[in-house]
Amino acid sequence: PLFGMLFGASFALLYDKLQATVADPRGTFRRRLVFLLIFGVVHGLFLYFGDITHAYAIAGFVLLRYAQADADATARATVRWWIIAVAWLLVLIAASSGEPEVVTIESLEEIYLNVAASSRLGYWEQWPLRARMFLWQVQSNLLGLPTVIALMMTGMLAQRAGWLRVRRRRGQCQSQYMA
Repeated sequence: PLFGMLFGASFALLYDKLQATVADPRGTFRRRLVFLLIFGVVHGLFLYFGDITHAYAIAGFVLLRYAQADADATARATVRWWIIAVAWLLVLIAASSGEPEVVTIESLEEIYLNVAASSRLGYWEQWPLRARMFLWQVQSNLLGLPTVIALMMTGMLAQRAGWLRVRRRRGQCQSQYMA
């Protein structure tokens, strides 16, 4: 949750800076998100199957819709995304069987084979297992995407509303190193 909120806050900071420095801030940010998406897929397939940067890139494309919104519009959108996230979670809970999954001999054997493959096989021999695990991670991340977007919108709201700014008292030095 903290990293999602920080992504949203940094999104707002970076977008504001891009608005002041480039002619097409949306295009620039879109290219960065495409790079993040490609990086996340490559990283997930070849290095670490638990990668989430692809999900952050997808959520970033949603945030781009609110990039020029003021604090009030961002607050309304953030509330809507939290409502969507909670509603989606309730749908997922209702769709689940409610019964705990029974551990079977077959599932234990699959776990044993996955551990054995991960620890004993060479990189390319275990790659099909890694790719399957990454695809499972992608599905998982997509199911959680509304919550990720709501967290990022919360961070964006914190930045836009000024909650993250340092407040100085009268007479206080500009820098903690200046005395």
